[in-house]
Amino acid sequence: MGRDAKRKKQARRDQRERRKERVVYPRLPEGERYSSVGQAIADGTISDRTDAARTTVGFLANAYVGLQKSNPAGPACGGPLLIHADGGFQCTAGCPGGTRVLHVPEALHFCDYAAQLGITADELGHICPVCTAPGSSDHPRAFEMCTGTEIDHQDGTTTCSLGSECLGADELHASGQSCGLLAPCERCGINKPQFA
Repeated sequence: MGRDAKRKKQARRDQRERRKERVVYPRLPEGERYSSVGQAIADGTISDRTDAARTTVGFLANAYVGLQKSNPAGPACGGPLLIHADGGFQCTAGCPGGTRVLHVPEALHFCDYAAQLGITADELGHICPVCTAPGSSDHPRAFEMCTGTEIDHQDGTTTCSLGSECLGADELHASGQSCGLLAPCERCGINKPQFA
């Protein structure tokens, strides 16, 4: 085992130990901390983020409201919890999980703030194309995926529900369906959907 391999192995051990130490934080007033997600919502730039990232913000907000209602005195994590452009999310504080524990609003950050937060790529289990964590160029990135629905038409062609916002016909899509199943398809002459 070479010197570099030993260092990486020791870094992984150290990271696991830090995670054990930082499992769950008690709910405390957070003061004047900064959240890139909160700032984007406040100044209206949240619309500049990908649909997947915005959907994840909404999903997490609903999950945290549910956690708060079910266990008001339960533990909370101070994060940071990174939200990726492709919709993935992960907490780097070592808590039980992004949706298992309430995360304070100041814990939520977009992954393009990773470098500013001092998070390295070795701490991330998922790296998307916009991650700024130092060392992310040395790690395999998540593949790009169009967040639209790919619609297969009867003539063998495909279209995307996002239209011109689609990443491309050859790119992987988040979901797919045959035309005419849930909505009429003028292109194929289907006036009534099969399932309405």
